[in-house]
Formats: sequence, structure tokens, C-alpha cells
Amino acid sequence: MTTRDSFTHAIRAKAHPIWDRELKHPFVRGLGDGTLPIDRFRFYLAQDYVFLTEYCRVFALAAAKAPDLQTIGVFTRLLDETLNTEMQLHRDYCQRLGIAKSDLEATAPAPITHAYTRHLLTVAYSGSIADIVAAVLPCQLGYAEIGLRSRAKAAAAPTRITPSGLGPTRRRSSSPARRSLAACWTI
Repeated sequence: MTTRDSFTHAIRAKAHPIWDRELKHPFVRGLGDGTLPIDRFRFYLAQDYVFLTEYCRVFALAAAKAPDLQTIGVFTRLLDETLNTEMQLHRDYCQRLGIAKSDLEATAPAPITHAYTRHLLTVAYSGSIADIVAAVLPCQLGYAEIGLRSRAKAAAAPTRITPSGLGPTRRRSSSPARRSLAACWTI
């Protein structure tokens, strides 16, 4: 079975109008092209840090429920990448923006962050490995696709420094590690 023939590709193609709207959303465009207002970027970083903390718990629970060593390895790699790479990038950005690590770690979740992370954790605690994969797949594939498209646009545009310093966010979202992690879910 090729990637184009996969179940994941089929459901992604069916959801194309939704994904297209996501890619055209003003926040996503601003994040990708560096025009996102700095206050929105700061809010995003803090809320995404809260999300990533809970996402680590989801991956840890998935690893604990995994039926075999290969699946444990998938989820522990996701946990390691999230905990030690993505979260460090957030801390680095926040430091450059004058947000102390203690403030970042004390951030209260906004209602949407709380609702989404509660959903993921409820699935991770009560569901099967298949349920957990179904819950995290949109996030994994979404960030990978947004990052790849944003990176392609950036490669075609002249290099510029943005006030919010969003270039590295694009690189993170389209990094080989993120793409390979998203690819492991393609079935």
C-alpha cells in the first residue's frame, strides 16, 4: 500500500475543505509569514506550552498502554521530542520575549486549551491505543502540513527578519522529526 492509497490519505482527502480553511486562517497565515501581532504570539506560546505539558502526559499514557515494544518506542519518541525539543523551543522564545520560565509554567489554560487537553487526556486514560492515535492524529498531521506549506512559501520569498521572530517556529513545525512523527501515523 502506498501513502496515496492509505486510510490516512483517504480521510485527509475527504476533509480537504476543512484543512484548506485551517491553512487560510488569519492566525495560521500570520504565524507562517511573521505578521502575527506579538501579543497574540506570546499568548499562543504560553497556551501551547500548557498544551504540550498535557500532550506529554498523553504520550506517556499511550506508551504505558502500548501492546508491544515497537509501539512503546513510537510513543516514547513522541514524548521525548515534545518534552525535550518542542518545549525547549517554547522556553527559548519566551526568554527572548521577556517571559520568565516561572510565568510560563504558571500559565493557566484558556477555556479552549482546557477543553482540548481534557479531551485528549480522557481518551488517553479511558481509550485504547487506536483511540489515542485517532485523538492525536489531527494535531500531528496538522502541524506537519502547516509547517511544510509555510516553509515552502518562505523558501520562495526573500529572507526577512520579523519582529516576532517566527522563522524558527516554521522550521520547528516542518522539521524532519515532526514529519517523521506524523508519518508514523499514516496507515
